[in-house]
Amino acid sequence: SSAASYVYKRQDLLFGMTGRRDRTRRRVYCCLRFLQEYGYEVARVMTRRVFLHIGMPKTGTTTFQKRLYPRHSEIFYLGKFYPPQPYFLNDDIEAIISKIRDRSLAEAEIPAYRARYRQLVADASGKTVVWSDEEATLTSHARLKQRAWNYREIFGACQILITVRSPIAYVQSLHRHLVTTYQVDRNRKLMTKALKRSYWEKPKFLTMEQWLETVGYCPGESEKYGLNNRLDVASVAEIFAEVFGDEQIGIFLFEEMVNDLPEYMGRIAEFLSIDSQECIDYLGGHKDASAVSGATVSRMKNICASPWRTALFRSAPQWLRNQMAGVA
Repeated sequence: SSAASYVYKRQDLLFGMTGRRDRTRRRVYCCLRFLQEYGYEVARVMTRRVFLHIGMPKTGTTTFQKRLYPRHSEIFYLGKFYPPQPYFLNDDIEAIISKIRDRSLAEAEIPAYRARYRQLVADASGKTVVWSDEEATLTSHARLKQRAWNYREIFGACQILITVRSPIAYVQSLHRHLVTTYQVDRNRKLMTKALKRSYWEKPKFLTMEQWLETVGYCPGESEKYGLNNRLDVASVAEIFAEVFGDEQIGIFLFEEMVNDLPEYMGRIAEFLSIDSQECIDYLGGHKDASAVSGATVSRMKNICASPWRTALFRSAPQWLRNQMAGVA
């Protein structure tokens, strides 16, 4: 209950901005903002709607990034992509996003990166421009605020899409993911030293209580990866609302997607100003996130409890680790 209170402590902010809005009013508002800030010539190029999908993780973002954004006919997608494709659409957007994330972005650099971005979206043909990164907010609030301003300086006025999840379900899903998948995959960077495993180290299984003590509230990790940061959606929304305006923030609940996909995607499509039926066609019945089952958790427990299984797991190739843990 404390976690739920922590997430929804400002319900007027979180859920007061998800109502259906008049598309014409939103478009006129964006045009006026561009006219005011950049002049008519730039506005003519930049009136394409720009959306930032900034998370949270474990809220269906992978499915959106794999099945919706790259395929929808009305979306010009900048990334992120999944293998075998590169992470970014091209080298230009990689350089732009890297600079946006950089705290050292100087005022003198902004015009050059802004011009580079305008050239990149010049061929978008009026499509909705989308950048999606569910880990964009996993940083300190001071750095996140600077990052939000960097987005604004280079992209211009944006609308912010935030998908959230019941805090209890989110914590349970994150625990299962970190204590299993992150030990199975040799190539994944672990989120905490408590789970770090090299070739010679024994794999560790942490119960929920142990995990909360070592991961959720670890002082060295809390700023970026700890639960305090991950659950504080209200502060994230406030930061972006301060930069872009309350009316530009849309927050959608993951459980609503699970319970009624057509209704949920209808509201998402309205917020993005894209065709809803195309969204449903691409997403219906598909789930791409690697959710960790209870069976996988039990297997990891058994591996960690057995010396010979531990030794085998520790030295096993990737395919055998997946088989032992029951990970597809």
